[in-house]
This record gives sequence, C-alpha cells and structure tokens, in this order.
Amino acid sequence: MELGSRERASQDSLKHVLKRRLPDLDRDDHRRYIEIECHRIVETLRSIRDVYRRYLEEKGCKPIAEMYWVVFRFGILQYAVRLCRETAFEYVFSTKVPFEEWEVLYGRCFARTLPIVVHSSLPESPETPTPDSVKDVIRGLIRQETFKHILAGGPFGRNGQTYLAKRYPSFDFWGPGVDFLQIVKHRQALWTKCKPWTAGLAQLFDTTQEELSFEYSLLADDAKRVESAFIELSAFEKIAHEYLIDVRRRSVNSRNLAPSDWLGILDALDRKEIALDSELTGTPKRVLEAVRRRGHQILTWTACYQYRAIVHLENGRTYSLRREVTHAVHNAAKRAAYQLAKVWSLKR
Repeated sequence: MELGSRERASQDSLKHVLKRRLPDLDRDDHRRYIEIECHRIVETLRSIRDVYRRYLEEKGCKPIAEMYWVVFRFGILQYAVRLCRETAFEYVFSTKVPFEEWEVLYGRCFARTLPIVVHSSLPESPETPTPDSVKDVIRGLIRQETFKHILAGGPFGRNGQTYLAKRYPSFDFWGPGVDFLQIVKHRQALWTKCKPWTAGLAQLFDTTQEELSFEYSLLADDAKRVESAFIELSAFEKIAHEYLIDVRRRSVNSRNLAPSDWLGILDALDRKEIALDSELTGTPKRVLEAVRRRGHQILTWTACYQYRAIVHLENGRTYSLRREVTHAVHNAAKRAAYQLAKVWSLKR
C-alpha cells in the first residue's frame, strides 16, 4: 500500500493537520478527516482481500469459490472489526470528546458517576474519558455480529441511541417521571448537539459495513451457501471451529495443542461472552457441577482449564474438568466442520 511513501505525502500531511484541529469541532475539518479515514478503510480491506487470495492461490487452494469465502469470513471480516475499532478510537481520542457527553451517549457508567440533571456540571469528573475506557466501549460496540444489522451509523448513529437506551435505560439518571420514549428523545437530541464527532463515528461504521456488504455481494452463489450454513452455527461452534483450525495451522504438533493455545481459545470464548452453563452438556456439565459443589466458583472457560483437581462422579469414574472442557470444544469444532462439509458436498 506504499504507506509513508512520497506519493502519500499530500494525504498524510493533511491528516496530520486535521488531526490537531479536531478538538475545535469544525464541521469541515471533521468531514475531510473522516473522508481520509474512510478511504483508508476501503483501501486496506481490499488490499487484505487481494493479498490473501493471491497467497492461497499460490498454495493451490481450490475450488476458488470456497477459497474466496474463507478469505471473506476469516480475513476481511475479522480485519474489518479490528480496523474499525482502531480508527474509531483514534478519532475519539484525537477529538478529545467531553467525558459526560461520551458517557451519556456510549458509556456504561454514567448512572453512577454523573448527576441526575444531564446539563449540570460535575467538577470531579475528568474532562475526557480515559483511553482504556474508550477502547473498552468501542470493543463492546463493534463486533462481527454488529455488522449484520442494517442501521444507519450502527450503534454510533442517531437511531442507534434507541438500541443503546434499551441496554442502559438508567431511568434514575434522567430524573423522576421520565419514560423510555423521553429517554430516547433526550439521547438523540444530545447526539445531534454533539455533531460533528457523533456523525463522524457513524460514517466510519457505515463505510466499513458498506464495504463488507459489497465484498460479500461479489462472492459466488456456492460461497454464499457456505456463509448461510456458517451463520446457522452457534457462536460456540463458530469460535471453536475458527480458533482450532488457526491454532493447528500454526502448531508443529497439531494433535496435541500447547496450554497457551488452549488458553487462547478459551479466552476467546470468555471475551465473546459464550455462556459456559448453556454450552456444556452431558458429562462435562456434570463434572462442572461437581467442582462447584466443592465450593469452587468456576464461571469462565479459562477457569475450567486452570482447575487441575480430579472429580469423582456417581458412576465411580474419575474425570478432569480441563479434559472435559477441551473435549467439548473439540466436539463443537467437529460439528461445525461436518455442517460446512455437507454444504460443499451438495454441489458436487
């Protein structure tokens, strides 16, 4: 992409200038900055597509339709999430958005940290949100599944305030006698007042989503059938399938994964908030319940793997929670692979 080249000097220098002027909230400056970033998002995603495709073609991966779907699902889509998060964070951080406005519109803790009256001042509040808190909020708002929902601006748009109000209504924050519709109205009014940075975030999301839709539209019908089958898989099966394939590809001994590999997979399940109690069934679930009866509060996938003691069940046999959980992940990945294989076999 020739980043940092002489050919890009004009665009890069303009971005440097605009970035320093973002806190002034000049609409034209924000519009031009967002245009540069949207151009970079589209260019980067298409570069990712082309490089992955060329690499896999050189490896002899066939049929081409299958390979193109793999590139979209495991390359473009995942990188789009990362890129949109990074771009949105840089924009918010450079703009130095006010703490209170950010917390009311997108944050999660304003009910505990801000006064009941939205426009009143709170001297002890910071002027801007911390970088870590902004990253945490953006990470929660921009996920792979977020791009499936067609809504102008996504969670950052004006209509996205309805969605966020349902998650965090905080009636006490808005004062007595205020109903849900009034809360949405207040939030949308604040969203409009905070332009141009609210509109800028919405545009960054829209550009990413539109490029993903465009890339998907170019896939052949065979690839789209696999996409439909993949969507029908549970989130647990998707993650298990995706991460096990990736880890085994990088592992010298693909049959026996290292503890660090398993911790990476299980940490991904925890970060995606995959419910432990809902996905574990049969023997793994009974072993987990036995561990909890011993007084251990095992609530995450990672904690299951870190628990090393042996458990005795009613059948007189001994079991390891670590072993049972890894078996459950293996089985989920196998179910996903079986379903995807059936889709491909239909056209053959």
